[in-house]
Amino acid sequence: MKKITLVKLMLDLAMALTLVLLFNKRVFGGLTFHEIAGLAISFALLTHILLNLQWVKKVTLRIMDRSLPGKTRFGYLLNVLLLVTMTFIIISGILISEVVFRGIRLGEERWFKMAHISISYLVLVLIGVHVGMHWQWVIQVTGRIFSGKAPGKAGAAAAKIAAAAIVAFGAYEMYATNFLARVEGVGSVFGITTASSPMQEGGGRQRPQNAAAGESGQPPGGFDGERQSSSTGDTSGAGEPSGEGQGAGGQDRGAPQGGGGLGAERAAGPGGFHPGEGRGGVGFASPNPLGVIAVYSAMMGVFVAVTYYTEKRGRRRKHAGSGTAQSRPKVV
Repeated sequence: MKKITLVKLMLDLAMALTLVLLFNKRVFGGLTFHEIAGLAISFALLTHILLNLQWVKKVTLRIMDRSLPGKTRFGYLLNVLLLVTMTFIIISGILISEVVFRGIRLGEERWFKMAHISISYLVLVLIGVHVGMHWQWVIQVTGRIFSGKAPGKAGAAAAKIAAAAIVAFGAYEMYATNFLARVEGVGSVFGITTASSPMQEGGGRQRPQNAAAGESGQPPGGFDGERQSSSTGDTSGAGEPSGEGQGAGGQDRGAPQGGGGLGAERAAGPGGFHPGEGRGGVGFASPNPLGVIAVYSAMMGVFVAVTYYTEKRGRRRKHAGSGTAQSRPKVV
């Protein structure tokens, strides 16, 4: 196996793990890690493009060629969309920075914050599809790393069981965190109304002020390590705020209720932004990074699995069709 192949795999894995950690701004101490890790992803993204520059050049020159396979064209357009959305997240993150670039302000900070959060959820979907399209390559490379050959029947069966468990957990977390409503928030940010219910700043639908924790599929718990803070006695997790929410300036105007669920932050945005939480995160202990990785990786895994098995089924149908055509006798 070529060293460049291993470098690509390790870089992509590091980018994915770092990205999901950014969905909770209190991981590893708070905004300092969040912002520095976000900048690191920007450099990793540039490196990823440079490592695949030959493919980019080749496909760009043939993008209008009708003989170009549909999968290649779709993958190219998906990569362009990923580049645009990731660039927007990086730029908007700089504009709402509280630590590294705190002196930079341009336009309406509240809008950039809402867009930063909503588009982050969209990027999670896009990356899941992107990884799913290359999952066969991932299987082959990892199989050669650990065993020197492609995985056998036992390994394939174990992988299917693990994939089913991840998809089930990810689907549950998507329901528990109202994930699809957060993705729909992209349309709301850009003035496209997708539903009659209003959207809150975290990208989810607003609930009544006195809604109890546990509604909208929010079970009690704390899988991701959101735990009670000894300094205030507040239960961490992400119940909806009982007050009016957060003002444009970021001042806390309502205390969060207890009763977070299995997900990383119920009703919180990808940066861990809470409508009822002050920017300092007062009253919250640092969450468990492994829990955050598990939750958001599982959500991403849903789209990886759907894309991979959809493509795999399409390949089988194509091969079956071509085999049937070849077996037909020629008409003389």
